[in-house]
Amino acid sequence: MGDLQGKQRIGYNTWSVEESSMLLELMVDAANRGWRSTNGVLSKQTIEKKILPILNEKLGCQKNYTMYQSRLTWFKQKLNKYSELMQYSSGFGWDPITKKFTASDEVWENYFESHPKQRHLRTDTIADYEDLHLGIGNATATGRNSIADIRGMLKLMEKWERDRENKELENKEVENNNNIWNAIKETPNLDNHTRYKVPAFIHKFGMKDAFLKMSHEKHWEWIKYNVE
Repeated sequence: MGDLQGKQRIGYNTWSVEESSMLLELMVDAANRGWRSTNGVLSKQTIEKKILPILNEKLGCQKNYTMYQSRLTWFKQKLNKYSELMQYSSGFGWDPITKKFTASDEVWENYFESHPKQRHLRTDTIADYEDLHLGIGNATATGRNSIADIRGMLKLMEKWERDRENKELENKEVENNNNIWNAIKETPNLDNHTRYKVPAFIHKFGMKDAFLKMSHEKHWEWIKYNVE
């Protein structure tokens, strides 16, 4: 009898991946709609009236508030683990494109010395990291602290966007430099001494884009006029 009750309790509290994902999605939507209380949390009434009915209807489950609290605790544990990593060192970053944490080999190894069981975080794809911040990131804060957490998350997301844009610019710069050097090498009748001088002149005159649009004949004319 006891074993049967234990199995029933386990089944009662079980959340599928689909159920967990939809719950977090609904919590993020609720936060965006401004349904949080002044304490920065979703009230029991909001959960029971606006979130669980949608979850249960769409997925055909029967989740109640007690089960929600259990899943909320699980969400918080996940977020705390990720937050601990990000706060461990300023060398840690987040790539919103790959959904992975980033750091140098040295930073990772220093972290693993005190967190040997967290090595999987170096390669794991954390698809719900941003949603955890938005959905429950300030769920334990109150008053001004909850507002500060929201602002902090917004600043963090802005930083991720800037980092992504900077990375794209860096990649474009590398690509342009490679294309310029290929164009120089393909320009006929140039000795190596002249070829090595050309990139500096292109940079000096701000001619990268214009140089790449020129034909090989125009490349030769421009180099003869400006470099030699």
